[in-house]
Amino acid sequence: MLHLPYLPHLAYLFAFLLVSALAALLLQHRRLRRQEVRIKVLVHQSKQLVQALQHSQAEVRSLERQRRDLSERLTDDANKRRRTEARLRQLIVLDDELAQAQASANQSGFSDTVPMALEELTRRA
Repeated sequence: MLHLPYLPHLAYLFAFLLVSALAALLLQHRRLRRQEVRIKVLVHQSKQLVQALQHSQAEVRSLERQRRDLSERLTDDANKRRRTEARLRQLIVLDDELAQAQASANQSGFSDTVPMALEELTRRA
């Protein structure tokens, strides 16, 4: 039989290397598990952020729609106000013309021309 005096040292060395490799593998496994947990947390947070972003975008679209509707209503109200003001100015002018026609009829003594002037004024309105 072959006598190798360094064989026990090699066995200890091999055992030490095996245990060291197993320890390194265990540490690597723990690191990978922690990274896996971190990745899962990040994926979950990303999904929540995507949902929040989609909700915010829907809210922005809704607010833009409301703003457009309000803008249209304001434009319509402004147009109605302008038409009302124009109509009011016409009525003021007609009222002034009526007063002038009545004054003219009273001065000339022809009171029967006033109804004709009123009919004419109402037709113009």
